[in-house]
Amino acid sequence: MTVSPLGKMEIINLLAGKHGLKNYLEICTTVTGNAHGRLDRALFEAPLRLMYRCPDDFSDGLPIAWRVAGEDISGAVAQIREKVGQIDICLVDGHHDYGNARRDMEAAYGLLAPDGIMVVHDCLPTTRHLARPEFSEGLWCGVSYKAFIDFAIVHGPRAYLTVDCDYGCGIFFKSMGYFPRKERALLRLAKDLRWRWIRWQWARLGNNYDKAFSLLTKHKGGLLRLISPTLFLRYVEHGR
Repeated sequence: MTVSPLGKMEIINLLAGKHGLKNYLEICTTVTGNAHGRLDRALFEAPLRLMYRCPDDFSDGLPIAWRVAGEDISGAVAQIREKVGQIDICLVDGHHDYGNARRDMEAAYGLLAPDGIMVVHDCLPTTRHLARPEFSEGLWCGVSYKAFIDFAIVHGPRAYLTVDCDYGCGIFFKSMGYFPRKERALLRLAKDLRWRWIRWQWARLGNNYDKAFSLLTKHKGGLLRLISPTLFLRYVEHGR
């Protein structure tokens, strides 16, 4: 992993500042996220957190707008849709098993404005141990990487990339308009024959997470559309 001062919250702050994104939502748990204090709250109208697997007595000293004791966030998502409306930028950093990670991404996608942005944490685990699919105490990226790649493939020709920092920060842009025309061509890797072959292999994996991590390790650049922190900062400075 590239050593960089960039992390998930710095990426959120930079994207929000660049594009004037005001409505922020974070989907997390009591043991994930853990960086809400680094959010530049001055950028947003009312930063919100939906925290699940969250007991009634939990507190980290920061506001929790929606608190869910279990894992069913459907009621909270419905309330957000009704009371808040569309979200400009969302951080997905929930429980890192496949079911919850994929569910969280789909929920965030459904709440995003047409030009909304979703940032997903832990898309590039650095060891097989970190990428184990079952929860265990300590540092755990789980299989968020697989959920993110599957999500991005299903949602088709929109732009996504992953910044090689902080165990991989995946960024899904709901609108291709965030990229200059010449850069859009570079992001349409699905038309490249080699990428199509890699994606075909990926589709055959099913829930074989051991093989998924092996394929990720071999083809992380293509599967994640991996870019360096330097290139990301260049986009923030010189892109649209």
